[in-house]
Amino acid sequence: MNQKISPREDLERLKSSFDGAFQEVTLPSGGDLPHFLIVHAARAIFALDLADLAGVILAPRIIPVPPQKPGLLGLAAVKGRLVSVYSLAYLVGAEDTDGEPHRWIALCRRADTIGLGFAELERIHVVPRSAILPVTAGAPRHAAALIAAGPSPICLLSLSSIAETITALPLRRTPEKEIK
Repeated sequence: MNQKISPREDLERLKSSFDGAFQEVTLPSGGDLPHFLIVHAARAIFALDLADLAGVILAPRIIPVPPQKPGLLGLAAVKGRLVSVYSLAYLVGAEDTDGEPHRWIALCRRADTIGLGFAELERIHVVPRSAILPVTAGAPRHAAALIAAGPSPICLLSLSSIAETITALPLRRTPEKEIK
């Protein structure tokens, strides 16, 4: 027996299928191999562990707020929630971050109201565990390891360390205006 589908139901089914195609993330196969997202911030290249990310999105409009914490760019609406967006470049102590575009936002898995803004998303990089090296002197703040990738290693940042730092930052008090 054929059941008639209304145009509305058909439209909803097509919409759901279309949206679902963009929500499914296919990671390169590699079994136990770690996967890293390679990003650019403050003219430097960093790696973020995909296991520590809840997602990466093209930055929606970031609404500036009075700076309550250092590095805070503002608030963004992400999937119906407000996310505090911080400058990744600022948090790792990079120089000359003024005016840098924040085209992408990495969403932290453990702190889902924290997003990290950065300029460019380069690629997903899969490496054997033997390519993960200890941090050397002079590494930026929140460096967890170095990843052998080409001629020079890429600094792997610890998202849990960054999230802990953000939550521990003291709030800046804005001067209260006297109400008359």
